[in-house]
Amino acid sequence: MIGSKLKKLGGWLGGRWVSAGLLVLMLALRAVDPAPVQIVRLKLFDFYQQLSPRVETGWPVTIVDIDERSIQALGQWPWPRTLLATIVDRVTRAGAVVVGFDIVFSEPDRLSPTELTKHLPQLPSDVQQSLAGLPSNDRVFGDSFRRSRVVIARAARTNTAEAPGQPLRRVTPAAEIGGNPRPYLLRLAAILDNIEELDAAAAGRGIVSLAPEHDGVVRRVPALVRYGDAILPALFMEMLRVATGQKAYAIRVDEAGIAGLVVAGVKIPTARRGEVWVRYRPPDTARLVSAIHVVEGQADPASFRGKLVLVGATATGLYDILATPLGVMMPGVEIQAQLLETVLS
Repeated sequence: MIGSKLKKLGGWLGGRWVSAGLLVLMLALRAVDPAPVQIVRLKLFDFYQQLSPRVETGWPVTIVDIDERSIQALGQWPWPRTLLATIVDRVTRAGAVVVGFDIVFSEPDRLSPTELTKHLPQLPSDVQQSLAGLPSNDRVFGDSFRRSRVVIARAARTNTAEAPGQPLRRVTPAAEIGGNPRPYLLRLAAILDNIEELDAAAAGRGIVSLAPEHDGVVRRVPALVRYGDAILPALFMEMLRVATGQKAYAIRVDEAGIAGLVVAGVKIPTARRGEVWVRYRPPDTARLVSAIHVVEGQADPASFRGKLVLVGATATGLYDILATPLGVMMPGVEIQAQLLETVLS
C-alpha cells in the first residue's frame, strides 16, 4: 500500500514538474518572442479579423480618389496644384471637418507660371512678363489651406544620404504624462517634408509611412515616431487633433511603454511602442469620390458634410498596394481611412 502511494505521489510530482517546465518554456519564448512565435500570433489576429471584420455604417471618412478616370480626364500626375486647390475649396465649402493629404509636396510645382517660363524660353517677352506677374501654383494651393483646415503628409526617407539630419520647421506640441516615450518609439533617420510655402499654411503635419510586419501585412500603424528628439504624430492623429480644434495632444507612458494617446480628452489605446491596431472591413466604394467629380462640381456635398476627408491615389502606378489581414490588397490611402474609422468606432 505504501509503495502504491509513493508511486502516486511520484507521478503527481512528475506531472507538476512537467507543467512547471512547460510554463517556464512558454515564458522564455514570450520573453524572447522569436519570429515564428510572432507569426503564429499575428496569423491568429488575421483569423479573428476575417471571422469578424469591422462593420461600418456611419462612413465618417471620405476619400477623394485620384483614380484612373480622373487621370484620363485631367492629365498625367502630378497635376497643377491649382487643381488640388479647387478640390480643397470645394470639399471645404461642402462642410468637410478636415482635409488630409496622403501626398508629400516636397518640391515646388513645376507647372507654376514662372516655372513654365524657365522651360519655354522661346515665349515672347511680353508673355513671359505676364506669366511672371501671376501667383505661383503653390501660393494658390497654400491660400486654399488657409481657407480650410488641412493636414499634409510627411514620410520616412529611405535614402538617408539625401538629407541626413534635415531639421524640422514645425512640430506639434505633445504633453508627456508618466515618463519619456522616446525609447519606445520607432526611430526615423530622415524625413521627406513639404515645401515651406505649404508647410506654413497647413494646420497640421502627419507621418504617412506604414510599417508592415515580417510577412508584409499591415496590421498596426505607428501613431507616433521619433526623429532625433522630436516626436511626430501620424497623419490620422493630426487629422483628429485638427478636427477637434486642439493645439496639442498627450502621450501616456507607464512601466511597460506607451499606454495610449489623448486627443480632446479621449484616450486612444496603443501598443507599447505607440502603434494602433487596425480593425479592417472589406473595401467599399461607399467612401470613395472620384477627384474628377469634385473638380467638375458633380460630387454630392453630403459626401463631405461633417466628414474627415482624405485625398489620395488609387490609380495604377501612383500608390503602394499593401497586404491586409483580410487577405485583400489595399492602397495606402484606404488603410489611412480604415485606421481613422477604427479609432472613431
